[in-house]
Amino acid sequence: MAQLKSISDNSLYQSKFLPIFEEASSRIKLLILTAFLTMKPKSVLIYSIVKLIKDVEKKIPNLINKEAYINGLYMTSQNWIKMYYDKPKVKFYEVKQTVESIIEGRMPKLETPAKLSDYINKNKLQLNLWGEAKGTPYISNYDKEIQNRMKKLAENPLLTHEQGKKSISLWQKAELDVRYEHQKEMLYSLIEEGVEYVYTSSHPNCSKRCETWQGKLFSLNQRAISPQQNVKKHRYNKSSFLVGKIDNKPVYSLTDVMNCVDEYGYQNNIICGFNCRHRLIPYVGQHAPTDYDKTDIKEQRKIESKIRDLERKIRSLKQELLLKEKQYSLVKTKDLYVEIKMLKVQIERMVAYYKTFCETNGYAYELYRIKVK
Repeated sequence: MAQLKSISDNSLYQSKFLPIFEEASSRIKLLILTAFLTMKPKSVLIYSIVKLIKDVEKKIPNLINKEAYINGLYMTSQNWIKMYYDKPKVKFYEVKQTVESIIEGRMPKLETPAKLSDYINKNKLQLNLWGEAKGTPYISNYDKEIQNRMKKLAENPLLTHEQGKKSISLWQKAELDVRYEHQKEMLYSLIEEGVEYVYTSSHPNCSKRCETWQGKLFSLNQRAISPQQNVKKHRYNKSSFLVGKIDNKPVYSLTDVMNCVDEYGYQNNIICGFNCRHRLIPYVGQHAPTDYDKTDIKEQRKIESKIRDLERKIRSLKQELLLKEKQYSLVKTKDLYVEIKMLKVQIERMVAYYKTFCETNGYAYELYRIKVK
């Protein structure tokens, strides 16, 4: 908590904290790709990744569930190695052995998938080798398969790994914890000041999980008799959170609402949820905050959802560019050169569209949210 108190702007804190994971993701993917293309031993690859994660651990502040982040880095890295190093490498050797048997050992020394693919194409070995090279596509398409796998690797996010909870991206998890720490600080400050009743603020672009509770009156100290403990698809039994009335207005237990667990195992509700920006407003007899029209809320939610989607796509494209640039530094081909140029143009256009879309709809764009290194 002390670390958060030293930073007044939570967005500034996130801008320093969240990109750590995106950079770690890019660097781990680069290590896997490089190891595969240069046929490095798996032990060397694992050593490099472990060293990288230990360096990352030093940069992560002591927020809640720090262990979940580190476990996520290790577990996701292992999954990536299985999918994008082990399997393609096994196929490389299967194809290589099959080609050697076809040409009766007269094949030159080919140590990388790129060299093998180039040899196959130059010698027009247009053969279907399904029988001997298990699961391997037509051998002439092997290089294309590598490209497809690298694209999938670029798109896959780092995930958390917590017992009893669905895995979510480390980016989502970081936002959840950073926001939660900030919101708890706000809550505890109000309790220390002796505030009993609060309104939750309202904004038109709220999430579905918050829509039920924004603009409602809450008690900070009272607990409901038998509150709902689990919720699916943001469907709350509001009456189970009631603790009474004040000035003829229903009052709910904020503690019980925040403790309610969603279908994925997270306390993902108003005040404590993913990317929640609601505030607590001390009640002094005033009217409730603006009650926005459901149509307006839905429209604003669509806009914010598109913004988040654009950010994810831009990060993914930037990671794909990093991988292709690394591959080109090892194996220079005309096709790769063209792909890299096209990717750069695509990223430039999407970033420009992202900025314009945010500004046109009255949102601030956050460049740290599209940073990958």
